Amino acid sequence: LKRFELRLVAVNTTLNPGNENSPAMRFIRFLKQKNAGSVIRAWHLDIDIRGTGKVAFVDFTACCRNLGFTGQAKVIWDNLRPDRITPLEVHDLDPAEAENLEDFADTLWTATGFDVDKAWAFLDPNCQNHVSCEDFTAGVQQLGFQGDPKLLFKGLDISGLDRLDRRGFDYILKISRLAQRRLGGIQQSHTAVADLITWVQRELG
Repeated sequence: LKRFELRLVAVNTTLNPGNENSPAMRFIRFLKQKNAGSVIRAWHLDIDIRGTGKVAFVDFTACCRNLGFTGQAKVIWDNLRPDRITPLEVHDLDPAEAENLEDFADTLWTATGFDVDKAWAFLDPNCQNHVSCEDFTAGVQQLGFQGDPKLLFKGLDISGLDRLDRRGFDYILKISRLAQRRLGGIQQSHTAVADLITWVQRELG
């Protein structure tokens, strides 16, 4: 029996992550079912327990245990990433949804230089501290976003109540690869260097 279990683990590990029967796909399907079809929302609420945007193997093991996947973290991780040194990113779980977010990050960079205060003021002109999916869709399209605004909103709205707040919106800077490259991996709202980058982009293009 032990030999059979080891062979099963080996087979599961070698399955392509996109294979419907792979451990990764089973895990991803569970996350989507739990979070209204959004892996980004699942990443924010269930996986990125430290709120850094990236997840180390030890933390991924803890989140799998919390989600009822006790003992499966190693197989799922190995199916998604061949090493355990490089942290996991949301892009590894759902490249398509992550790419949609990156498209919006590019729009933010072009329109505001990643000035999230400016972007949020544009989306929430009445200062209600939250925006609905309808208002968000209209706002991001006016900013120039040509991706899927409803999918983006679903991932950022961690309340699940059609009320996106600043916490959810600002999380873009933590998980966007483009934002990390352009801002040097530092939250723009908390560092002079990132503030300078934002000013230069806004003033000089």
